[in-house]
Amino acid sequence: MNLIVALLVAVLAAVYVRQLELENDHLGADINAYNDPKSALTVRQVLDRASNLTSIGGRQISAKVLGKAVDAQVVQIDNFLTPTQCEDMMQLVHKVIHGPVEPSRPSQWGLAHNPDALTRRCVNSCAKEPTLGLINTLLEELTTRPKANMEDFQLLHYKRQQRYGLHHDYIFAQSQMLQGPREFTVFVYLNDVEQGGETHFPSLGVKVHPKQGRAIIWPNVDYHSSERLNQRTYHEAMPVLKGDKLGVAQWIHSGDYAAGAVQVQEPQPRQQAQIERGPDVGDLKAKGVGRPSGGYRHQWWRGTMGL
Repeated sequence: MNLIVALLVAVLAAVYVRQLELENDHLGADINAYNDPKSALTVRQVLDRASNLTSIGGRQISAKVLGKAVDAQVVQIDNFLTPTQCEDMMQLVHKVIHGPVEPSRPSQWGLAHNPDALTRRCVNSCAKEPTLGLINTLLEELTTRPKANMEDFQLLHYKRQQRYGLHHDYIFAQSQMLQGPREFTVFVYLNDVEQGGETHFPSLGVKVHPKQGRAIIWPNVDYHSSERLNQRTYHEAMPVLKGDKLGVAQWIHSGDYAAGAVQVQEPQPRQQAQIERGPDVGDLKAKGVGRPSGGYRHQWWRGTMGL
């Protein structure tokens, strides 16, 4: 009897050790993915992995795919931030957007757009806030991309009836730079919205309702070429009908964002025509899409600032 018990204990111990080894191998692969560009997960692999996560930052989350096509998907993650972290971020949004303006360098791409919302980049003292460091760590874990690949956070405050029309977050010029294109957008909702304010992806048939602590991630690039935007991920911020909507956006590049803002080559005319063509307007209108934003037809140097 004692021998049987001993054997069972030995088997269970071996299984436990093997599970730990597999978990360490998986963690090591994730860490290597953003420390070693050669082993980085593809855009599709990052999204597939994100949809199967059950925890992040040591905290349980709920992840699911809201819209998935062969060439795109939107992944929703509930409990990405805790209520306390959201409260801290909302205070920061009010401080930065509604407080004294701190001098900052204007974005050459962002100047081309004018979303119908109160928005400001988080730079200088804002960028040093502890909660932002925590979010960066969570984003590294979520995307397997290092902080160096991330832009400054964009803080947003939508009041009643404010919206942002159809647009895309891809900037073709960046695909011709060492920093590479915006591979992903991550948007985090900081509060519950009583009515309206959904993020709408018409080509995927997806509307995401704002919920405190909820994050969504989607691809901006074509799965097969970073020099093409993903036609499926044009999106719009629907009007806030009741209450306010506060959020934070982050764009994550394929390369070092700060060190890689060096032009590699000018876009060729054929590439420029492709990027400006945009989605089929008639098809999107039939799906209930509102007016496009100023960034609807992308020039090669243009980009977007809100969701």
